[in-house]
Amino acid sequence: LAKGNKFTSIPKAGLIISVSGSNVKYRVGNNRAESARQGFELLSNRRLLVPGIKTAGASIGFVSATGKIPNYLVSAGYSSTPSEYWFPCRGKGGFVIGWRRGDRNNLECRAVQLGATNRINPSVQWKRLQDLYKLSSVGVKQQEEAPGQYPTQKAEVHVRQYCSAAAGSGQGWGIALPDAKFRWTPDSQNELCDRAIKKCNEVSSGNSCSVVSMGEWITTDSDFTVSLQCDDDRERQLKGDGNQVPDLVEKIENQAKSEGAKACVLNMYARDEVLVSPISDTPTLIQSDSSTNNLVINVLTSAVNVKDSKTVTFVEAGQRYIYRRQNDGTYQGTKASIPPEEREAIYNSPAVQEFLKLANWTQDIAPQIEEYRAALNIQFYQPPASPAVQVEETVVNGVAIWKATIDLNNPQTIVTLAPTADVQKAGGFASFVKNSNAALIASGTFKEDKGWTMISEGELLGNTGESKGWSNYTVLGLKSRNLPELSARAKLNEQNWAQYWFAITGHPRLVSNGIPGVTEIAPDSTLNKTGAVGRAAIGFSSKTKTLYHVITKVGISLQKLAEVMRAIGCDEAMNLEGGNGRLLAQNGTILVSGEVRAPLIVVYDAKNKAPDNIRIAWERFQNVDNPSVSR
Repeated sequence: LAKGNKFTSIPKAGLIISVSGSNVKYRVGNNRAESARQGFELLSNRRLLVPGIKTAGASIGFVSATGKIPNYLVSAGYSSTPSEYWFPCRGKGGFVIGWRRGDRNNLECRAVQLGATNRINPSVQWKRLQDLYKLSSVGVKQQEEAPGQYPTQKAEVHVRQYCSAAAGSGQGWGIALPDAKFRWTPDSQNELCDRAIKKCNEVSSGNSCSVVSMGEWITTDSDFTVSLQCDDDRERQLKGDGNQVPDLVEKIENQAKSEGAKACVLNMYARDEVLVSPISDTPTLIQSDSSTNNLVINVLTSAVNVKDSKTVTFVEAGQRYIYRRQNDGTYQGTKASIPPEEREAIYNSPAVQEFLKLANWTQDIAPQIEEYRAALNIQFYQPPASPAVQVEETVVNGVAIWKATIDLNNPQTIVTLAPTADVQKAGGFASFVKNSNAALIASGTFKEDKGWTMISEGELLGNTGESKGWSNYTVLGLKSRNLPELSARAKLNEQNWAQYWFAITGHPRLVSNGIPGVTEIAPDSTLNKTGAVGRAAIGFSSKTKTLYHVITKVGISLQKLAEVMRAIGCDEAMNLEGGNGRLLAQNGTILVSGEVRAPLIVVYDAKNKAPDNIRIAWERFQNVDNPSVSR
């Protein structure tokens, strides 16, 4: 909770964005689990279960009352340990969890509860119910219950649930615990949360309250911590055994109210559990895994506070926190540096790589994943430099092509344009290629015209202020962190081109939202649309963040070119200069010769580094939210 700020992003639900592998389950209460699917919601008393298989896992996002919460993400599983995640902020097993800039002013999961043991394990779920929900033989005849069913007799229940709610205005909270008459049912968590919301609404003079924490405790636990984190930047704690929890909660609530707290979040954790909280607004990433006796938390970026039942430990990027069970049954937390060789293994682990895989997230989350990747490469582990550009001769849908594949995920991939004047000054295309250190040089748009939009190094090339009078343009642009975009516009001034590092105009569009088809053709275009013409095109895959440049070796129609671009993986693509204007060179070797009719596309990577002035401009562009565009 942040002092003096309203709570604008209180989670309403968790959203399963993607699922990988088999036997990933979804459970309501303790009913029989069903297969988890994309789009399922995690609400109160619902949880995600992932088997202990490194190929199985799920990506979870969160939504508030007004839409998606962009600042908290969870990847569950991809571990040899079974994993279970409870909405909103609790888990046991293997996870990669990310917080990022902005969420300090929000309420969602600023303290994530992680367990050191799989006491709540999918494979022994029913045994746990039998152990903890013990039936009393007083006055009733015991009967066997089938797995997934619930005791209907009078029972001595050792598991208790709790729920807390807070107002979006930051002015009020409510806590609900089971009373003596409360009956545990599959819906009891929802009933408690309804009570918590009602209490919160009564003191906040409105109906803006939402659930902010929920969970359970076991009355037979001998060492338990009750934590109340409030808007005054204070965390109040009381300790006792499981039977004392109601008294502890009442006492700590009264203390917070008497000290002027306006809104608080309740958390409870046993001696084998910890609370993990980011300490800043910078992108924070952790990877955790637990076993029967240990919990290990690797901090990949920024820093966190880890709170166990005894202490608070500050752990920063490159360090790990180990919570280990001692011989006497207690737990002890220690901190240590992560050796370089282990950092590489962690970085390349299925858990981390699946979190970083853009295909596991929605497109609007992609920039956030890129932030984590960039921070990870700086603070934790920088993978060895690898070429970001590959060129091959291949046949796609019966068409022979040159295909250039450009990895935009690589932070050292820099895409620019070389004006025709620079090529002429170098003595022509062959001399320009020979004297360039570029990984790739390829033909771009049609013959230069003052109406075309072209941007390189964050600056407009040429006089692009006038329009050709066409009703539609197709422009491929790269924003900060090489985020690709293909858009159509009527006039240049209708969009703020300052957000683009690179942009090039072409026409017509060949692939739109994954559908091949020739669209956005200029009204006065003289293009041969259906004839067999040597073609060139550019496009990208949004999921893999890969840029493609294609030159056909044979004449084809525009529709056939559209089908080729879709077949290689493009969900967006547009046509470029064809005929004798096709050009291609890789690592100083000319592959396709022709006329230089327009600025050339020039790509640098880790092996073929850009000149210092371009690299400096690139780095500055990444660090400026709204770079200015000069002419």
